[in-house]
Amino acid sequence: MPKRRSPGKWYVRLLPPVLLIPCSIFFAYYLLSFTVLFQPIAQDQSNLVVKTFGDENVLSREKLAIATAQQPNTTKERFIEIVGPPAGQLGDLKSKELGLVAQYYYPLAFDPANDYVALFKDDKLVGYRWLFNRRPFN
Repeated sequence: MPKRRSPGKWYVRLLPPVLLIPCSIFFAYYLLSFTVLFQPIAQDQSNLVVKTFGDENVLSREKLAIATAQQPNTTKERFIEIVGPPAGQLGDLKSKELGLVAQYYYPLAFDPANDYVALFKDDKLVGYRWLFNRRPFN
């Protein structure tokens, strides 16, 4: 009577031993890639509009020159007196040096897709930045 072989391990019967290690590495990589790919993505909230005050508040070239020439530490009230009221407020910008900075945007009259953004910390002007391509061209 022939000798019966023990059934052995199931994974050895499915894959030859030479392919067992590369296939297990590929399978582990495949599972890990799904955990990385389907994680929720944190959106940058600093370019999202929080409040709108009116889209008629646009900056002309002259007002833009005045706004960019303002000294840091100008109060927000004084800045609004000189330049005019902003069109709206964006989400707070996180800065390593300053912490949370409030952002107020002004659409440009001569370039409707881009905005001038004034940055305020504790109601003091700390600088400005540009927001490009927020709206499509007309």
